[in-house]
This record gives sequence, structure tokens and C-alpha cells, in this order.
Amino acid sequence: MCLEMMLAAASLTLVAFSRFNVTSKGLPDYDGQMLVFFIITVAAAEVAVGLAIIVSLYRARQTIHTDELTSLKG
Repeated sequence: MCLEMMLAAASLTLVAFSRFNVTSKGLPDYDGQMLVFFIITVAAAEVAVGLAIIVSLYRARQTIHTDELTSLKG
């Protein structure tokens, strides 16, 4: 959750700075906004991997209680 909040803050900053950075023709520079699309794509892939890990742990152990998942302890 903390990583998602940091990505959202960085995206908001990139959009704001790209809006106020104008080119020589007086148009906004959209490079920062294009980078935000890549950040959103990476965040969506991260959520998909996390969900896949949780689903595979549930299928293997048939429990949702995290205190019963002792196989991940070193």
C-alpha cells in the first residue's frame, strides 16, 4: 500500500510539472504524462503478481489465516 501511495504521488508530481513546462511553441510538454502511463502499467502488473501469489498460497494451503502459513519462514 505504501508503494502504491508513493507511485501515485510521483505520478501527480509528473503530471503537474509536465503541465507547467511549455515547449517553444507554447504547448504543454506531455513527456511526464506519458511516463505516468508506464507507472500505472507497472503498478497494475505488481498488483496482478501479488494477487497471483495470494491465490496460489490459498490453493496450496486451503486457508486464509496468515499465522498458519509457516512455510515462508526462513
